[in-house]
Amino acid sequence: QQSATTHALPHEFLTAQEVNERFPAWNLPDEFEANFDPQGGVMKVGNVFAAFRQELEAAGGRIIENSQVVGWSATDSAVEVRTADGTVFTGKYLIITAGAWAGKLLAELDVPLTVVRKPVIWYDVEDAALY
Repeated sequence: QQSATTHALPHEFLTAQEVNERFPAWNLPDEFEANFDPQGGVMKVGNVFAAFRQELEAAGGRIIENSQVVGWSATDSAVEVRTADGTVFTGKYLIITAGAWAGKLLAELDVPLTVVRKPVIWYDVEDAALY
Protein backbone atom coordinates (compact mmCIF):
# COMPACT_ATOMS: atom_id res chain seq x y z
CA GLN A 1 0.00 0.00 0.00
CA GLN A 2 2.79 2.43 0.88
CA SER A 3 4.50 1.88 -2.47
CA ALA A 4 1.24 2.42 -4.38
CA THR A 5 0.55 5.59 -2.41
CA THR A 6 4.11 6.88 -2.79
CA HIS A 7 4.02 6.40 -6.56
CA ALA A 8 0.42 7.64 -6.98
CA LEU A 9 -0.74 4.30 -8.37
CA PRO A 10 -4.46 3.59 -8.33
CA HIS A 11 -5.23 1.11 -5.56
CA GLU A 12 -7.77 0.23 -2.94
CA PHE A 13 -6.94 -1.21 0.47
CA LEU A 14 -9.34 -4.03 1.38
CA THR A 15 -9.97 -6.08 4.49
CA ALA A 16 -10.30 -9.86 4.18
CA GLN A 17 -14.07 -9.54 4.53
CA GLU A 18 -14.22 -6.99 1.69
CA VAL A 19 -12.12 -9.25 -0.55
CA ASN A 20 -14.29 -12.27 0.20
CA GLU A 21 -17.50 -10.34 -0.49
CA ARG A 22 -16.28 -8.74 -3.71
CA PHE A 23 -14.46 -11.80 -5.05
CA PRO A 24 -16.39 -14.94 -4.04
CA ALA A 25 -13.67 -17.27 -5.39
CA TRP A 26 -11.42 -16.05 -2.57
CA ASN A 27 -11.73 -17.05 1.04
CA LEU A 28 -9.14 -15.02 2.93
CA PRO A 29 -8.65 -15.53 6.66
CA ASP A 30 -9.87 -12.61 8.79
CA GLU A 31 -6.34 -11.46 9.62
CA PHE A 32 -5.41 -10.99 5.93
CA GLU A 33 -5.53 -7.67 4.08
CA ALA A 34 -5.24 -6.88 0.39
CA ASN A 35 -4.20 -4.04 -1.83
CA PHE A 36 -6.39 -4.10 -4.96
CA ASP A 37 -4.98 -2.75 -8.22
CA PRO A 38 -7.92 -1.78 -10.51
CA GLN A 39 -5.58 -1.85 -13.51
CA GLY A 40 -4.31 -5.33 -12.63
CA GLY A 41 -5.38 -8.54 -14.21
CA VAL A 42 -4.33 -12.00 -15.25
CA MET A 43 -2.80 -12.79 -18.57
CA LYS A 44 -2.14 -16.37 -19.62
CA VAL A 45 1.17 -15.63 -21.27
CA GLY A 46 1.35 -18.89 -23.20
CA ASN A 47 -1.95 -18.08 -24.91
CA VAL A 48 -0.81 -14.52 -25.62
CA PHE A 49 2.41 -15.69 -27.26
CA ALA A 50 0.57 -18.33 -29.30
CA ALA A 51 -1.89 -15.72 -30.60
CA PHE A 52 0.94 -13.27 -31.33
CA ARG A 53 2.87 -15.93 -33.27
CA GLN A 54 -0.23 -16.89 -35.26
CA GLU A 55 -0.97 -13.27 -36.23
CA LEU A 56 2.68 -12.54 -37.04
CA GLU A 57 3.05 -15.61 -39.24
CA ALA A 58 -0.28 -14.89 -40.97
CA ALA A 59 1.14 -11.47 -41.87
CA GLY A 60 4.29 -13.05 -43.32
CA GLY A 61 6.57 -12.62 -40.32
CA ARG A 62 8.52 -15.20 -38.40
CA ILE A 63 9.98 -15.61 -34.94
CA ILE A 64 13.57 -16.74 -34.65
CA GLU A 65 14.28 -18.23 -31.26
CA ASN A 66 17.52 -19.02 -29.42
CA SER A 67 19.58 -16.62 -31.50
CA GLN A 68 21.57 -13.96 -29.66
CA VAL A 69 21.34 -10.58 -31.39
CA VAL A 70 24.61 -8.64 -31.36
CA GLY A 71 23.49 -5.71 -33.48
CA TRP A 72 21.05 -4.31 -35.96
CA SER A 73 20.83 -1.50 -38.50
CA ALA A 74 18.16 0.02 -40.69
CA THR A 75 17.89 1.95 -43.93
CA ASP A 76 14.81 3.45 -45.56
CA SER A 77 14.10 0.12 -47.27
CA ALA A 78 15.39 -2.68 -45.04
CA VAL A 79 16.39 -3.82 -41.57
CA GLU A 80 19.40 -6.03 -40.91
CA VAL A 81 19.95 -8.09 -37.77
CA ARG A 82 23.31 -9.67 -36.91
CA THR A 83 23.55 -12.64 -34.54
CA ALA A 84 26.38 -14.04 -32.42
CA ASP A 85 26.85 -17.01 -34.74
CA GLY A 86 27.41 -14.71 -37.74
CA THR A 87 23.96 -15.11 -39.26
CA VAL A 88 22.50 -11.99 -40.84
CA PHE A 89 18.75 -11.61 -41.25
CA THR A 90 17.19 -8.93 -43.43
CA GLY A 91 13.62 -7.76 -43.71
CA LYS A 92 11.33 -4.80 -44.13
CA TYR A 93 10.30 -4.56 -40.45
CA LEU A 94 11.77 -5.55 -37.13
CA ILE A 95 10.10 -6.04 -33.76
CA ILE A 96 12.56 -6.03 -30.88
CA THR A 97 11.50 -7.77 -27.68
CA ALA A 98 14.70 -7.35 -25.71
CA GLY A 99 13.19 -6.87 -22.26
CA ALA A 100 15.74 -5.49 -19.81
CA TRP A 101 18.32 -5.20 -22.60
CA ALA A 102 16.16 -2.87 -24.72
CA GLY A 103 17.82 0.28 -23.34
CA LYS A 104 21.27 -0.86 -24.44
CA LEU A 105 20.13 -2.34 -27.75
CA LEU A 106 18.03 0.70 -28.70
CA ALA A 107 20.22 3.47 -27.22
CA GLU A 108 21.35 4.76 -30.60
CA LEU A 109 17.75 5.57 -31.58
CA ASP A 110 17.70 8.29 -28.91
CA VAL A 111 14.00 7.77 -28.25
CA PRO A 112 12.39 7.83 -24.81
CA LEU A 113 11.63 4.39 -23.44
CA THR A 114 8.91 4.08 -20.84
CA VAL A 115 9.43 1.63 -18.02
CA VAL A 116 6.18 -0.09 -17.12
CA ARG A 117 5.60 -1.69 -13.73
CA LYS A 118 4.53 -5.30 -14.22
CA PRO A 119 4.49 -7.11 -10.89
CA VAL A 120 4.19 -10.87 -11.05
CA ILE A 121 2.64 -12.70 -8.14
CA TRP A 122 1.68 -16.37 -8.09
CA TYR A 123 -0.73 -17.98 -5.66
CA ASP A 124 -1.20 -21.68 -5.05
CA VAL A 125 -4.87 -22.61 -5.30
CA GLU A 126 -6.58 -25.91 -4.73
CA ASP A 127 -9.70 -25.21 -6.76
CA ALA A 128 -8.99 -25.93 -10.44
CA ALA A 129 -12.04 -23.83 -11.37
CA LEU A 130 -9.99 -20.74 -10.54
CA TYR A 131 -7.55 -21.36 -13.40
